[in-house]
Amino acid sequence: MAEEGDRRRDHRIRLLIYGLLIALIAIGLMFPVAFSSHITPEAQQAFDLVESMGTAPYVTILADYRDPEGDRQLAAVLAHVLRRGGRVVVASFGTETAVRVERAVRTALSQARMTYGQAAIHLGSRSPGGQQYAGACIAGFADAAGGRDHAGEDLNLMPLAHTFRRLDDADLLVMVVDGGGLGPAYGAWVASHHGVHSMIAAAGTAAGEAAGLAEEGRVDAAIPGGRATADYELLGTGRRAAARHMTALTLGTLFILAIIIWAFLSGAFTRQGHRPSGG
Repeated sequence: MAEEGDRRRDHRIRLLIYGLLIALIAIGLMFPVAFSSHITPEAQQAFDLVESMGTAPYVTILADYRDPEGDRQLAAVLAHVLRRGGRVVVASFGTETAVRVERAVRTALSQARMTYGQAAIHLGSRSPGGQQYAGACIAGFADAAGGRDHAGEDLNLMPLAHTFRRLDDADLLVMVVDGGGLGPAYGAWVASHHGVHSMIAAAGTAAGEAAGLAEEGRVDAAIPGGRATADYELLGTGRRAAARHMTALTLGTLFILAIIIWAFLSGAFTRQGHRPSGG
């Protein structure tokens, strides 16, 4: 009889723990701001840089990444620039990356209610890629892409292609990288040689290098890693997906740690209470 009561009690405790964990995660998803700490300086600097470009800035993006974090960084930058009324030309590196970039560009335009070919163009990826393709894009977008965008559409039929022809027309160069191809240092070199403002959104092994370049003043701003990306998304787009996920994960992790500590202390006290007395 006592064993049956213990089992019921344990079952109720487990249900309580699961319920509290689910409730904390739900609270984190619904109310991220209440649990978010201060904005990172890197995210604030990146946000201020785009804001300083004024209305309708011209932005060139070189996207050479494989890390999923790059998708979030690209989406955040696109949303912010388009919200500012900006015009964007994106070149991607690698077939798989080009597919992901195309999806990001189309999604951002749809959310901003802007038109492809007028507000943004995705040149896609070309062989051999790397610095050779990047250099060609910098010299002239249409020539580098062979006159066609990622989907094979004629660039001559797109109004943006006639007003935004090369990097020298841009107000800002953004690189989205993860250390597997074009590195942050390449962006710093291009910016210095063309006199254009620059920002590096970096994931993986490239995050630390990008942050260092920004600290040294070789690039104007950097978004290094997940925390800075989440903060930039909050500042630049008003969307709180990244902050919600981070807050929910933090609350869930803290709760699990608290349960582990509670279980350990409860076990210790129980063992001490049942310890036989000497003599």
